[in-house]
Amino acid sequence: MTRTLLSFLILLTLAATPALATTVMKVDVPDMTQTSEWVVRAQVVSVENVDLRRDGRGLFTDVELRITEVYRGQKVPQRYTMRMIGGKGADGMSLWIPGMPRFKVGQESVLFLERTSAGHIPCGLGQGVWNVRPDQKGNHWVTQGGQGMHLVQRDHTGRLKEAHATPVTSMRLLHDLVTEIYAAQQGN
Repeated sequence: MTRTLLSFLILLTLAATPALATTVMKVDVPDMTQTSEWVVRAQVVSVENVDLRRDGRGLFTDVELRITEVYRGQKVPQRYTMRMIGGKGADGMSLWIPGMPRFKVGQESVLFLERTSAGHIPCGLGQGVWNVRPDQKGNHWVTQGGQGMHLVQRDHTGRLKEAHATPVTSMRLLHDLVTEIYAAQQGN
């Protein structure tokens, strides 16, 4: 087998392998707080697929939020609809980006939302989504989203290196997250 043919087969195999992760810079709560125009607690009211392929724009998901608390931001509406990349078309075709958060009706989350030309979206893909879950004692716990991401960070020389994600099983009190958000704003 020639070297060229072998190289072609390797490239073909890699191209046929589905992507399992999206590479994203790791951001911590203080950095997300500073980057985000809005940091809010919200409940998902509706999730709708939007097929704009006829316009040459692709598949999207509109996520309507009811904002229940504002931790950072001004002129935050009581309701806001985020347009997320990825969704399902009427013909059944789907596009899902690893690491892009997916939402369910009724889900409650703390969202770090940065302004883009397309509107406000979660900072650092799923890193900007902290799902809220109450326990039987009335405490509210949060877990960070972000599955399907390969996180990187810069080392002391400025080169990118692999960063370790917060384990999905790690939970923290909502109160502690909110305290960290307010502390990050004091550091301005």
